[in-house]
Amino acid sequence: MTAEARKVVTLIAEIAAERAALDDQHRRVCAALDQPTWAPEDPTLSVVAVALHHYYGAAESIFERVARCFEGAPDPGSRWHQDLLERMALDLTGIRPALVSPGTRVALRELLGFRHFFRDAYAVTLDAGRLRERAEALGPLHRALCAELDGFEGTLRAAVGDDGDRGA
Repeated sequence: MTAEARKVVTLIAEIAAERAALDDQHRRVCAALDQPTWAPEDPTLSVVAVALHHYYGAAESIFERVARCFEGAPDPGSRWHQDLLERMALDLTGIRPALVSPGTRVALRELLGFRHFFRDAYAVTLDAGRLRERAEALGPLHRALCAELDGFEGTLRAAVGDDGDRGA
């Protein structure tokens, strides 16, 4: 196996680990959505806010790993989070395919905005209605992102001649 193929196989394993974190945070949000009411001081709001924050963090970790593997580390600067997300929607011919679709990029940008708000919201009361909207939007985002990650992984496996069958 070439050094480049080893990098890609390692990336596939790293993405799998981060996907487990995505799934875990998604489950937390889904469990909270099953709660009948969300009162302004309900601890459920904090649980959901933290889970949404961590969800984006796991997605961003995948994006960083992909960028480092194929095109280099994200450029430092105040907009590096947004720039990294935008890069993941680019099809870099000869380097790597787009990781996320334009629609998923938009949904992730909204979640990134929430994460930035939440990180700085030390003394802010969370709005139950707005938070519930963000939580409800996570289900479609999660399904789309997972499908796109599956497609990306398939492309990577094909590039290194790995069919993904570990049982043989």
